[in-house]
Amino acid sequence: LIHRFKFQRCPELAAILAPLLAAQIQHCYRFHQLDWPDVIVAMPMTYQRWCKRGYNQAGLLTHQVARLLQRPVAQGLLRRIRDEEGAQHQADVGQRWKNMTHSMHCTRSMTGLTVAVVDDVLTTGASMSAAADALLRRGAKAVDAWAFAYVEPHQPQGEP
Repeated sequence: LIHRFKFQRCPELAAILAPLLAAQIQHCYRFHQLDWPDVIVAMPMTYQRWCKRGYNQAGLLTHQVARLLQRPVAQGLLRRIRDEEGAQHQADVGQRWKNMTHSMHCTRSMTGLTVAVVDDVLTTGASMSAAADALLRRGAKAVDAWAFAYVEPHQPQGEP
């Protein structure tokens, strides 16, 4: 479903995926007795990538999850300020981190606020780390990472 949602022009799948993500987030915050973030923001994509895909899948998830959790969305809070060379989903771990260095910009002060960043898939953490760095540079107290799916790191050859 995630692959179809992201790469096969199926934005309507956000309505199926968002309630699953929202339920998991509610469970985690209750179980760990965490305070809710002050605001939620979508993982940004470059304008060129948005034009090619036609929508930001993280943005669609963000708005649906925020509605379900009754949390505010900070539209335009994060900007991707440079396009990575090639598609990030096809890059290896080292290239992903290199691509993301100083690639995000937070557009306004977040002093003292906790921000949740929503993405569809957390693979290496490079994009999420870049988003968190940008928010922390603008004064965020904390950044929570919300992702629908997580890609387990591969074991090196020869290890169990």
